[in-house]
Amino acid sequence: QKPSQQVVRNAIEVLNTYESRLGLGRNKKKKSSQDNNKQDDEQSYITLGGPNDKDANKGDGSDKEEDTLTLEQIIIWSTHENMRDNDTMETLILTHKQFTNSLTLLKNLRRRFDVPIPNDIRNDENKINEFRLNVQKRIQLKVVKSLRDWMKQYWDEDFLNDLDLQKELIAWLAELEQLSSTKQTECPWIAPLSSMVTKEYERFKLKSPNQAKKLQQAEYFRLNEHGVPKHLEAVVIKKGYKLSNTTAEDLADQITLMDYKIFSNIAERECIGQAWKKKKETSPNVLAMIQQFNNLTVFVQLQILSEKSLRDRSKAIKRVIKMGERFKEVKNFNSLCAILGALNSSPIHRLKHAWQKVPEKQLNQFESFKQIFVNTRNFRNFRTMFRNVSPPAIPYFGLFLQDLVFIDDGNDQFKQIDNFKQHGFMVNFNKCVRTMDRIKNIRLYQTNSYKNVCKPQENLQKILYQEFNKMKEFDEDKIWEMSTHVKKADEQKAGR
Repeated sequence: QKPSQQVVRNAIEVLNTYESRLGLGRNKKKKSSQDNNKQDDEQSYITLGGPNDKDANKGDGSDKEEDTLTLEQIIIWSTHENMRDNDTMETLILTHKQFTNSLTLLKNLRRRFDVPIPNDIRNDENKINEFRLNVQKRIQLKVVKSLRDWMKQYWDEDFLNDLDLQKELIAWLAELEQLSSTKQTECPWIAPLSSMVTKEYERFKLKSPNQAKKLQQAEYFRLNEHGVPKHLEAVVIKKGYKLSNTTAEDLADQITLMDYKIFSNIAERECIGQAWKKKKETSPNVLAMIQQFNNLTVFVQLQILSEKSLRDRSKAIKRVIKMGERFKEVKNFNSLCAILGALNSSPIHRLKHAWQKVPEKQLNQFESFKQIFVNTRNFRNFRTMFRNVSPPAIPYFGLFLQDLVFIDDGNDQFKQIDNFKQHGFMVNFNKCVRTMDRIKNIRLYQTNSYKNVCKPQENLQKILYQEFNKMKEFDEDKIWEMSTHVKKADEQKAGR
């Protein structure tokens, strides 16, 4: 829950006081060239506010000082000696490229590691020692942990091909090594920190921490010309094996396993800044999830439209609803929504004679699907229900993406600030926090598999992959044409 404006004001006041006390303000002259950091500083402004915080500005459109934070202050907050807050730094590392660059972030982390002794205690050795243990040590531990976590999670994306970033990192590591010698007595914790992060750097430089996982994923999802992943290519399908002889429950279970494999591999940065629309090459798993949903929708339509008789079409609709009921049982709401979309689509919905022969039990189940996904009040029914759903489960992914688009389009990333203390473009960090909140909502479900719920049937999965691969051959016009032909045949049959 977002803190009140008063809480935010109080917190920022504390940070500003703390910044002033430690001499970390923007106006402090540093030995390093200020010109080199000018561009970094221009990109470092952060605001906790946003377009929705009209009450803070009382409708006058003015940006108040207490609603803004710099990148430096955000880092101070997240690494404060008394703050047990991993979320802010995690959000910053995840989303920083939306408003700055990795080099700027690394430079600010490096500056944060340098925690000077306050002037008012410089003559009191006891207070200095207390400050080092209770403030300096805690902050420096948090800063190095943040650096380590950043390298571990995003080495390939942020560090691997950025030579300037690696140069800055190497300089920082050399500085840490020097400090571990010169401050061995007063700050003995720096030596193990320096050793640890240097070893991590050397290890990541030789082999990416996520390289094995990424290679495994790439191998798993490498499809042949028939749409079959490599691990299923050798699976032999028995002669005479037909999907029509498979139970609706088995179909739903295998599709759920296929869905989960994609869903569990979606990386957090694939969901940032509408990357699946703007930088498609960076969101392969999000796009695969969307394609899986579309494939299932068309597959269900064809299962009904391909039947030769009115009676069989009614049975196909019944079977599809049974699949939906199984999806509901195993809490695969993404595929359940695809089932509902297919049955509600015009090519299927208009087959009135086929629907008339569907048993009342299945019709009632179909109505229950509608109630789950009714879109009034921003899908309130689904949202309320899903809050109480325990994993394993797959949420309706389209709604998750809709929320991300709403946050991204509905909140400006930058704000123009011009007052007596600050000027330039500010960054709406609250937008990043809200995005991170949505991502956390699905993270739990990505890490809890269906291995104890659905038993894999590789032969059936192989057939489904092959069938789904054929779905790209059917566009809306072709499906409508099939529906028109089927509808006419049903009318003729019913009129006899």
